Amino acid sequence: MPRKWDQYQHVEMIVRCDPGAKQAAVARGLTRGLKDAAETWRKRYLPRHFEESAYSRYLYHRRSKQYEIAKYKRFGHRIPLVWEGKARDAILSTMPAVSVRKLKLNAVWRGMPRYLFVKRKGGVRPAEEITTTIADERNILLRHVGKTARQYASKATGQKKATTLNI
Repeated sequence: MPRKWDQYQHVEMIVRCDPGAKQAAVARGLTRGLKDAAETWRKRYLPRHFEESAYSRYLYHRRSKQYEIAKYKRFGHRIPLVWEGKARDAILSTMPAVSVRKLKLNAVWRGMPRYLFVKRKGGVRPAEEITTTIADERNILLRHVGKTARQYASKATGQKKATTLNI
């Protein structure tokens, strides 16, 4: 039986760094790392949400049998989160506006269809399913954020070896 789908993905990072590391440099590194992680997610992981294996990988809410049959008869596919493909094409071809404030990452796509944000039966919004990440993806992205923050901290302190930064 699949686990309950988490409506919101929340990740906290605890950052401990050397006393010699400058906080502003670490914050800049974390900000840059978060923006890079968003871009990596968009290029590497977002397209996986539109594969047939996404149902089991991301534990999407199953659509009704009638919906699946109608979609297959009309469009000849079983791709999750796709009816005609317009929203998928718009999401994959558009770069979101990424902002980081107080180390909170926001990625906003402009001009997306309204139906992505309408709550469906079972309390699920397609937009929330599209942005779901699994633990392996989050861990890879967080390691990337930590690596970038360490690089910025090392440059600011003038150290040749990386600053210790536990995330």
